[in-house]
Formats: sequence, C-alpha cells, structure tokens
Amino acid sequence: LHAWPGWSALLYLPLLAVQGLLAVGLGLGLAVVQVFVRDVGLLVPLGLQVWFWATPIIYTVAVLPQEVRAWLGLNPMMHLAQAYQAVVLHS
Repeated sequence: LHAWPGWSALLYLPLLAVQGLLAVGLGLGLAVVQVFVRDVGLLVPLGLQVWFWATPIIYTVAVLPQEVRAWLGLNPMMHLAQAYQAVVLHS
C-alpha cells in the first residue's frame, strides 16, 4: 500500500494484551485439566484447528449466513479478529 502505519497502529497494544490474557487463561486452564484428564493433550491440537476455522481470520463475517453469525458471536476470538481487521482495513 506504500503507506506507513499511523497512530492507529497503537490500537494493536490493547488488542495484543487481551489476546495474551485469553491465551494465558486458556493455557493455564487446560494445563490444570490435563493433570486429571490425560486425553486433553490429544484433543487440544484438534480443537485449535476447529477453532481457527470457526474464527473469521481469513474470511469476513459478511460471507456467512445469518444463522451462523449468531453462533459465531459465542466465539471470543471472533471479536478480537474483527478488531484486528478494523485496525488494519479501516484505520
């Protein structure tokens, strides 16, 4: 685009902080469950792949049917992905 990031690039800092807290919380929670249920280690990679495709990272929410959008609102990463897209595309 031949443009340097402006002041809107500072909006990445709170987004990265929220994403980091989410990752640490999920990691610690799954680590505790792993102590009692050994199969968690086998289910995490599969769950991460499903979660990746359930998060609008490489597609926009606009391409999905209305029924799917309601379910997508339950995904906490959807809101972060939309915030990242807003900073990159609309700022």
